[in-house]
Amino acid sequence: MGHKIKKIRMRLNKITVEKDAFNLNKQTNFSSGSRSIWRETHSRVNVSEIIGRDRDRDMIVKRLLCPDADKNPFIVSIVGIGGMGKTALAKLVCNDERVKLHFDSRIWVCASEEFDPKIILQKIIKSATQESTIVQSIHLLELEQLQAKLQELLQDNKFLLVLDDVWSNIRGQWRELRDLLTGATIGSSVIMTTRSSEVTSAGGSCYDHKLKGFSCQQLGELPKWLHKLLRLKILAIVGCDGISTLPDGIQDLTALKLLRISDCSELGGRCRPNGPDWHKIAHIPNIEIDGEQIVAS
Repeated sequence: MGHKIKKIRMRLNKITVEKDAFNLNKQTNFSSGSRSIWRETHSRVNVSEIIGRDRDRDMIVKRLLCPDADKNPFIVSIVGIGGMGKTALAKLVCNDERVKLHFDSRIWVCASEEFDPKIILQKIIKSATQESTIVQSIHLLELEQLQAKLQELLQDNKFLLVLDDVWSNIRGQWRELRDLLTGATIGSSVIMTTRSSEVTSAGGSCYDHKLKGFSCQQLGELPKWLHKLLRLKILAIVGCDGISTLPDGIQDLTALKLLRISDCSELGGRCRPNGPDWHKIAHIPNIEIDGEQIVAS
């Protein structure tokens, strides 16, 4: 019985680590605007820091440059769990040179707060206009005045609007927002990032790009840029017999909370407490090799 309790505790500990790593929190109403941790995002990007998403970027850019003619605006969704890099990919697309040439304007709105069409409208106008008087007085405008100002800004303007970190799956709110955006030039597009397919459905997404993790099954070694992922919290290396050792740079990943190695014949042995790679990973609080929780001897 004692052995079973120990295994259960170890499993619960792993679940807690993974929950914290992905910022998962209990939520009874998905469409609620309240968030335990709210973060405001922006469109600026250091391209050299975004690794391994070129193919995802190109697939989305291709759809934006050739949207369905009967969809205006054309809505693209980037869908994935927390921490997968949805915002980073949206930034990469938004700052792509092909996108800059194709659209007359690019607008970035962080939608993490309550998805109120009036608030979203205010943010769109603030991002799209350079008029300081409008920015300063925008909170005083009624919805009808905001709508008129938006139509003025969108007239003869093919825009790309990024709605980052969207949570609302209320179809009425989306319908109202889409109606407000219909005055733009044909070819205008919206990118939304979200964790939920329910949100993409409610938003009327024309193309869902489901973001996936990286695969290393064909690699002979881990990528040399791994040490740059300073906010990485979980690293799983599964079925990679070609990888026989970990790079020294893994010691720089101080945010790493869980390392999971499975079905990697040589690497698994090297990463145990007496193995030659142990000193590289000793700082990681939770290490699992082939289903076994590893602790320093």
